[in-house]
Parts: sequence; C-alpha cells; structure tokens
Amino acid sequence: MTDSTKFRVDDILKLPHFKHAKVVAGHQGLGKHVSWVHVLEQTQIKDYVNGHEMVLTTGAGWKKKIDPSLFINQLIEKNVTALCIQLGSRYNRFDRVEDIPVDLKSLADRNDFPLIVFPEDHECRYVDLIHDLHTMIINQSYRHLLEQEQFLRDLYLILLNPHDTLDILSYLNRTLDVNVAYLSGSEKPLFAPRVSETLQSKVTELIAAMKKDQVTATQAGEMSIARKTVSAGSQDLATLVIFSTKRPLNDYELLILDKCAISLAQEYYGSLLGNEKELYYQDKWIDEWLHDRLNKQEIKNQLQLSEPFIQPTGCAACLVSFPPPATPHRKEAELYYRISGIARSFLEEQDFNLHWFMEKQTLVLIIINKLAQSPWKTRLTGALNQIAEVLASSSFLNFDRNIFFSVGKIYAELDQLSESYKNARDSLSIQRKFGKPTLLFFDDLHIHRLIIALEKTGDLESLVLQYLQPILKDGFKAESALLNTLTVLRDTQYNKIEAAKQLFISRQSIYLRIKTLEGLLGEDFIASPQKRICLETALYGLEYLNNESVFLLPS
Repeated sequence: MTDSTKFRVDDILKLPHFKHAKVVAGHQGLGKHVSWVHVLEQTQIKDYVNGHEMVLTTGAGWKKKIDPSLFINQLIEKNVTALCIQLGSRYNRFDRVEDIPVDLKSLADRNDFPLIVFPEDHECRYVDLIHDLHTMIINQSYRHLLEQEQFLRDLYLILLNPHDTLDILSYLNRTLDVNVAYLSGSEKPLFAPRVSETLQSKVTELIAAMKKDQVTATQAGEMSIARKTVSAGSQDLATLVIFSTKRPLNDYELLILDKCAISLAQEYYGSLLGNEKELYYQDKWIDEWLHDRLNKQEIKNQLQLSEPFIQPTGCAACLVSFPPPATPHRKEAELYYRISGIARSFLEEQDFNLHWFMEKQTLVLIIINKLAQSPWKTRLTGALNQIAEVLASSSFLNFDRNIFFSVGKIYAELDQLSESYKNARDSLSIQRKFGKPTLLFFDDLHIHRLIIALEKTGDLESLVLQYLQPILKDGFKAESALLNTLTVLRDTQYNKIEAAKQLFISRQSIYLRIKTLEGLLGEDFIASPQKRICLETALYGLEYLNNESVFLLPS
C-alpha cells in the first residue's frame, strides 16, 4: 500500500523539470506534502490558496520595489508548502541565486519553508510542469481509490466469516502498517499489535483531549495519532484509534479509519439483532411471569439461568409503545429486537437486568434492579432518556412516530411484577389519552390514578356532572368562562391576584366571577376543603374526558 496520498517536496524535486532547480532555503521542510500546484503572480494572495500547495511564480510584481518577504509571509500564514521562483531580470530583481536577500532565506529557514529557484539560463515552462504534476496527483488519487475499494472488499470478507473485533484491528494493522486500538468504556482496551501499558496510557490520554465528533488527527512528539468515534445513532459505542511513531499519518489512512468505524457500527447492529433474537426465544417464560403464573422460586430459578449470581432488589414493567406504521412491514419484528438491544446497553450501564416480551404494538421491558441503596428512579430515568435520544436520532428505525415509555411501580418482590405491569398500562392509557408525556412513571400519576379508577368503575362522568354541571354549557363541553376561571383558580391555589393576571382581567372582574361561581357551586366551594377536593377532581376528570391535558411531570 502506498505510504502517502500526496507527493512530498523532495519527491517532486526528483522530476526532470527540476533537474536544474536549486533549494536555497527551508531544507527542513522538504518532507512536507504537496496537494496541488498553483501559479500566483498577485501580491495579495490570501484568497487564492487553501494550504499545502506548491506555488510557482516569476515574481513579476517584485520589480516595482514590492518587498518579496510580504508575499512569502502570506504563503507561510496560509500553510503553503513551498515556493518556486524563476530567476531573471525579465521577471524580477534576482538574476542569480546570490542575489536573493539573506533575510528572505532566513525567513524561509525559520519556517521550514522550501524556497526553490530556477536559474535564468534554465527557464522552466510552468505550463508543462503543472500538467505533469497534476497528472501525477490525479493518478495517485485514483490508485488510492482502487486501494480503498480493495481494502473494503477484504474487510467485508472478514465480516462475512466468523470473527471478533481483534480480527478487524489486526487486518487494519497489517494493511496500513500502523498501530490500532479499540477503546470501549465497558470492555478492556484492545491493541493490535500489543503495546506496553505505558504506551496504552499515553494513547488513552491523547484520545481524551481530542474532538470526538469527526475523524481527528494530531501530532504528539514522535507519535502521529488519529481517532474516530464508533457511533450507533447518537450512542457512542467505542473509539477506533490508529497511531504511528515512525511517520505522520496521511489522508488515505484517515479515510480508511472512517470507513472502518462505520463498518464496526454496522457490525454492532448486526450482532445486536442476532443476540436479541436468541434472548427473546430463551425468554418465552416471561409471559408466564407477567401474568402471575409463577411463584418466587420459579422466577428466581429462571433469572439465574441467564445471570447465575443475580441478587434482585426489585422489579418493574416498562411498556415501550408507538403507533403502527402506515404500511405494515414484514420486518416490523426486527424493530423490537433493535430497540431492546439498545435499551439493554443503557440499562445494564445503570446496573439493571433486562428481559423483554412482545405484546401487540407494545414492547414490554422487565427491568430488574440490582442495587439496593442507589435511587432506582433517577438511574432509570437517565437510561430511558438516553434510549429515547438514540431512537429519535437513529435512521435505522426508518419511521417518524412518537415513542412512549410507560413505567409501572417498582416492587421489591419478584412475584408482584404483574401489578407493576398493570400500573404501566395505566400510565400508558394517560399518555395515549393526552399524547404526552413521552416518559411517564406510575408514581407520577397522582390525581390521574384516581381518575383512572373512577373511569374503570364507570363513576367518572357522574362525578363530573354532579359537581360541574351548573357551569357546563353543553354536556362535557369545556367552553365556559366560569369553568376557565375555576381551573385557573385551582392552578394558582386560589390566589385571586395571580388568577386575574393569568386570565388577563381586572381584580374587580375576578371577584365578580368568584361571586357568580359561589351562586352556582355554593358559597363554600373554596372554604370547604372536602368540597374543593371534589371540585378539583371533577375538573381533572373533565380534562381527561376532553383530552385537554394540564399534566406536568414533577421537576
């Protein structure tokens, strides 16, 4: 494989066009790479170069007493690689090499900026030079494209056969002749070939200081190092690293690093799908557990088959649901495998054990807490928010649907999972009724637990009518200004001044409305605690019946 994607200055000097050329300064920069060749005669050149070019000039503008050091300074600032000058009185003030000022050569030496001249008696046809160099650069780029295709073909052959991550790293090491590392937070770092612990620590420290959202490279002493985050959606799985202490890494190697990281992410999704399919068929017994057909010992025995030393401190059911696709897809089941796989990685990071079950358009996650002291709700909220973020950003899901997480109450006893499952279904009914929030714990339902219970017994509508009928215009239609006033009073804890502000009415108007409400609901509708509780419950019930949510999660 070619060592570089660009020619170096000392490579270019070996070409026939440079047979009579002479390097007069900047010898330390002869190893720099040249990405393109460009002719410049303007004295203000900042907008005409991108960096890493070899610039050719006759210095025609210098005959007008313009200081050539200003021209060279601009090239150095723009990270141009080298400058070639055609000597001769027809072009500039320098007839011979000896005419070039000492301060100009010193400037080039200080910046390792190769200064190359063509003698007056050996004029160089820039048009021929540019044609030949550009042809070489384009041909080399084409060769690297072919090498890249071959690299990917060989890589895919590895992926199609039994392999592990170290096989991929070893292939990358052999092909590019660089050291390779795979740093995953949950596993031991992998290096190909093996290196000392001191070097491992140095690589880890350098990687931590580099940007992670793109392929980034840096030079640290003799080490040239580059990293690329292996990402699945917005989930960072690991960091793929290449480094060398022999030479600088080049653009081709950075491109291969990027391609390898993408392949590792794709492999992650493939293995994720396979593992979850296998686990799902092993966990068919979960249906028995969910529907309260197993005792404590039977449940514990089943759990220990997958994790022999598990010590559960509680369990909860979490429903993951979303509307069906507009067009049914035969691979819809694969979506559940992928979601459960992503969920597993985040939940295990928070010391939860996961089992799952599919039920209609709902994925039932059985979350087992393994920590006694740590607050389970905080950990679970963090994990579920991360899962939601990944699912929202992952193109592999290939749909635009709201996903709801409905979490039941956590129970200390494993045989109470069926109760948590019922709780989770109650949470889901609220989410479907109001279309929000996307994450809801049964513990946060509060007044809605009572609303759901009244609905199940058929008493909700009668309660609403009993307490609110005097201010309802037409059945359960919530259009009355008095009803709006009562709702705002409830939400402001009956603070009349604050209620008037929220209603955009005067203080006198709020007192008039309260007087009217007293005439319809009774003079004690605020003073009587019991009546006030029933009125507030009826208001929440009316909102529930009308799907007008004032539901807020606690901060």
